[in-house]
Amino acid sequence: MALYLIGLGLGSLDYTSLKAIREIMKCHIAYLDTYTGLISEELVDWLRKKLDGRLKLACRRDLEDNLEKIVEEARNIDVAILVPGDPLIATTHMSLLVEASRRRTPYKIVHGISIYSAAVSITGLHVYKF
Repeated sequence: MALYLIGLGLGSLDYTSLKAIREIMKCHIAYLDTYTGLISEELVDWLRKKLDGRLKLACRRDLEDNLEKIVEEARNIDVAILVPGDPLIATTHMSLLVEASRRRTPYKIVHGISIYSAAVSITGLHVYKF
């Protein structure tokens, strides 16, 4: 059992990686972060359909106030935190990893395309020049 932090990419199903989809489908419950980025209705509807009642929409308070509960839950079942973009951009998600480490709860990270990498590349500049 583990805590999965899964990046969904740039907000639509088209930008969600195959790795992310595979890991999402393994989880017993998935909390969808609804506050750190934009998510298309198409992606939310797809997640609802595929997860068949296992999807929970989570605002900032839901994740931050229940951090310990979520990590404890991941000791017994596979729990996913689904995050627009890349899951380690926001501090809340890093806090989940710190708590998981403190409690010796296994965790896995699935990176996603982030607006930060997309914005740099769309300018035509190279990331190493920033």
